[in-house]
This record gives sequence, C-alpha cells and structure tokens, in this order.
Amino acid sequence: MQPTVVAKSNCVVGENPLWNSFNEEVYWCDIPEGKIYQYNSSSHEHRIIYENGVVGGFTIQADGSLLIFKSGGRIDYWDNGKSITVVPASGTEVTSRFNDVWADPNGGVYCGTMPTDDSPGSLYHLSCDGNLTNVIDNVQLPNGIDFSPGHEYLYLTESGANTIWRYAYDSLTGELSEPEPFVDTSDETGVPDGLTVDSAGNLWSARWGGHAVVKYGSDGTEVDRIKFPVERVSSLVFGGPQNSHLYVTSARGLDRNADSDLAGALFALQVENEGKELLNSDVKPSEKPV
Repeated sequence: MQPTVVAKSNCVVGENPLWNSFNEEVYWCDIPEGKIYQYNSSSHEHRIIYENGVVGGFTIQADGSLLIFKSGGRIDYWDNGKSITVVPASGTEVTSRFNDVWADPNGGVYCGTMPTDDSPGSLYHLSCDGNLTNVIDNVQLPNGIDFSPGHEYLYLTESGANTIWRYAYDSLTGELSEPEPFVDTSDETGVPDGLTVDSAGNLWSARWGGHAVVKYGSDGTEVDRIKFPVERVSSLVFGGPQNSHLYVTSARGLDRNADSDLAGALFALQVENEGKELLNSDVKPSEKPV
C-alpha cells in the first residue's frame, strides 16, 4: 500500500476528512484557515466550498447539508452558502474550539474541544434537537472518534495521554461505560490523532508527528504501519468504490517550509479492508437557513 497525493491543498492543519456519498466526493477542512475543501475522485479536481472563521470539524447531514463545529462552542448548520446557528458561542468553551467530531448511529454527534490554559478538553454530545451535553471531562486533547461495525463500542483518541480508549456503547440510550485502554502509544514517535474503523473491526490511526498510519486489529494488536512522506499525518476516512480507498489528511503547520512540500496535502491509498458506511448527522435546526 503506497499513499499518493490527490490534492495538494497545503493545509495548515488538514483534518476531518469525510466521504460524501451524496455526490461521491471527499470533504475535509483546514482548521485555523476555516476552509472546507471538496475533492472529486473522477475529475481529480479540488476546490474550497466554505471559508469562515475557524472550523474544528464538521459532519454531513442526512439531507446532504453540513453541520460545522467552530470556535467558542459555536455550531452552524450550512447548506449551499446559507447558514443558521444551532448552538451559539457561549459557556465554558468560549475560549476554546471544537476538535474532531463524529456522527453517532442515531444522528447525534460526539464532539471534542481543545484544552486551554484554564481548562482541559472535554467530549460533548449534540443531540438531534440541538441540545449540547458534556459527556466526559478532563480529556487531554480529544481527537479521533468512531464506532465498531455493530456499534457495540465507541473509540476515542486522547492525544495528550497517548492513548486510544474503548467504551462499551448502548446505541439505544447513548450510555458509555467506563473506558478501557485499547492502544497505548507512549513509547512511539508521534501521537495518535484521527481514527477510523473498517467493516472488519480493524482500527486505523493517523500518527501526528510520526509519518504514519497504523492499523490495529479488533484486539488492539498492531497489524500494519504505512509510512507517509509527511510528518504530521492528521486524520483519515474510507471512501470511493465499495469504500475501498483510504483518504488521509496532513498538516504543514504554521511553518511554510515544512518537512516536505507535500505537507498539508490530501493523500489516498487503496486498501484490502473495506470501510464502514459513513454515519450522517440528523440535527434539526430550529429555523430556516438565511
């Protein structure tokens, strides 16, 4: 498996790639630049479809629109240039921003927030009616989130603790068990960042600062390690025909003379394991977009 560049987007922090099954394109964001990109796998062209403020992450709604998680705890619904605020910037996250989000089996969204000088990060849950609830406190930089194929488990990356946690998940109530460590990377170069789970239950983890994507079996044992020509490998998602391609984001950071002129690009590679069908959010805005 050899990664190839499909979009030389030069992102400061490329993140949150999603396969949009509505138009069979890949979306991803550049967090500090506030941009959302779109890549067409047929034409091999990419473009910016959204640019505003900071974008900590986003989900694709059941109707094809976007739910955009921003700074200060703000969440916007966006559809073809029109938007409304679902959750205003306020509360304990006013000095923070969202970081990595993932839709759940019921249309809600799990969303992490960055730690600040005054407080650690947290994991929140946004319900379909727009209610934002703090689920887990004191998270040292929450990152990649995904579910096992049957939704029995939720995986959460805690980058500051060099750990990927596994929670038993009740899809009816949304209740999470006490966490158990699934992967410990404290003796490795780089830290775990974004993650995704394939249809066989294998977990794929991007390694920020580690030049790699690492594949783990459902028991947490390392199965494969794919090297990348960039240091900061940030996140990944399955897409393409039969979900057989892995799309991987990267970051150049604020230094334009990064470790590689490919830093900040979107990569793709064909893999043996197929990805799961992507979950969509289904949060209902209280008014029409303007």
